Amino acid sequence: MVCVPGVPGPWGRDRPKDRCKVCNGRKIVREKILEVHIDKGMKDSQKITFCGEGYQEPGRETGDITVLDQKDHAVFTQQGEDLFMCMDIQLVEALCGFQKPMATLDNCTIAIASHLGQTVKHGDIRCVLNEGMPIYRRSNEECCLIITFKMNFPENGFLSLDKLLLLEKLLHASKEVEDTDD
Repeated sequence: MVCVPGVPGPWGRDRPKDRCKVCNGRKIVREKILEVHIDKGMKDSQKITFCGEGYQEPGRETGDITVLDQKDHAVFTQQGEDLFMCMDIQLVEALCGFQKPMATLDNCTIAIASHLGQTVKHGDIRCVLNEGMPIYRRSNEECCLIITFKMNFPENGFLSLDKLLLLEKLLHASKEVEDTDD
């Protein structure tokens, strides 16, 4: 932003008391706040232009500012209008079912569930309709949230030998194979 220069003194110089209090006579202030409205569904590298709001300097024409740079999110990644995420689940949740609350990008909470008897494997994918990114200029339409499940297995020594044998019996583990000469 360009400041108004001070009033010239009797010999063509700026007097200190006449200088701008903001820029101290340098004629340039480095700060300006622009308010940006981003429509739902706008994409990375889509342009919002502020004409004449670029770098300003006395005697030079001002440029334009073009803004829209999408930042990475800690949980979600975007591919097209779909959102992708990885959800960690424990072995007991994968075998016995679970219900986990999850916060979406628009600050809603949805429940991701697996019911009793429905097992979830490492790498399984679930799709939640209408929880992805909104479609630009069609704000009532949203795409999918795609969840990939990541299994967290218990560490070694987590279960005692008697519990491991009971678990083996419950899961109907395969019988031992006899060693032969072949």
